[in-house]
Order: sequence, then structure tokens, then C-alpha cells
Amino acid sequence: MNNMEELKDPVKNSELHKNAKNCPEGCYEELEKLKKEYQSQYADIESKHKDFHGRDDRSAKELMDLTIAFRKRIKTIRDKYNV
Repeated sequence: MNNMEELKDPVKNSELHKNAKNCPEGCYEELEKLKKEYQSQYADIESKHKDFHGRDDRSAKELMDLTIAFRKRIKTIRDKYNV
């Protein structure tokens, strides 16, 4: 998987989401909700920087910060369900 795929959707690409069939009840639903929230925020960042050709430093930093924040939330879900 390349970095852009992971930036585009860290929830979908997390090992926890890939193995959701084995997750305790409620875990998959939380991940799906988190995924939709991430996609919405990602789209907001992209639309805010749509006038730039390619990625600039500001949009790249915002996307990285967003991804890091969501990775932390994935870990929180993982810890909550002990998976």
C-alpha cells in the first residue's frame, strides 16, 4: 500500500478494519462511523485547497495531521475492544 492510499483512508486500511469480522460487537460500527467522518474531513481539506495544482505544504500538513489524529482514534477503539 502506498502512502496516498493510507492518507486517503487510514480507517479502511487499518488492520483492525480489515479483520472486522473477528471484532467484538459494536467495534465495526464504530470504525465505519469513524471512516465516514474521516472521509468528510479529508474532502473538506481537498476542496479548501482545490485551487492549488498538486499538493502544497499546507494541504499536505493538514492531511498528515488529520491522518495522525485518526490513527490515534483507531488505537483508542482497538484498546476499548481489546483487539
